[in-house]
Amino acid sequence: MFGCLRRLGCLLILAVIVVAAWLLRDRWEPAVFGGGRSSAATWQPITAVGGKRASTVLESLGRQAGPVFANLTAAEVAGLFLAGGAGQFPSSVQGAEATVVGDQVKLRATLSLDDIKGLDLLGPFGDFLGKRERFELGGTLDIVSPGLAQLRVESAQIGELPIPKAAIPKLLARLARDARPMGVAPNGIAFRVPAYIGDVRVSKGRITLYKNVS
Repeated sequence: MFGCLRRLGCLLILAVIVVAAWLLRDRWEPAVFGGGRSSAATWQPITAVGGKRASTVLESLGRQAGPVFANLTAAEVAGLFLAGGAGQFPSSVQGAEATVVGDQVKLRATLSLDDIKGLDLLGPFGDFLGKRERFELGGTLDIVSPGLAQLRVESAQIGELPIPKAAIPKLLARLARDARPMGVAPNGIAFRVPAYIGDVRVSKGRITLYKNVS
């Protein structure tokens, strides 16, 4: 019986080591394999300047003789959050960046975990996190109603810990400082766009917004 208990104890310790090694893989993989894991994503800083340029481009769609669509980078669209969705993010956010991967927009930044009202959704794995961690999320864009768009978050992680998809709405609610506008999905981050924007599509590294011509 004692031999069985010892074997179970060893298996438990081994399981903890495997989980810890997976969570910290970014720290030991370069030393073992030489160099880090490659990524095709090109991250760009999210700035108020980028958001202002996005607003200027979108204003051009509102002119009667203006174009019917406009292309923006992920960072420029995310810059609109600073103007129309700043209440969705805590003040400790730093180094915010954005990119497009496939049909999804991805955002990342570092923040103070004290700004997240409770991390019980992470369970015991929360012990692996520091006071400040990188927060990354990704999702699709769509128009909710005239003048209102959203990033519908499909994936999220804090540090190296992936957040279960079912827990994403709760995580976003804990991050937000303002109430979610009506019509925005539980996993959505809302931001304002001109009322004449009727559609948005993400493809091949581009975000294209279309004027409603109906």
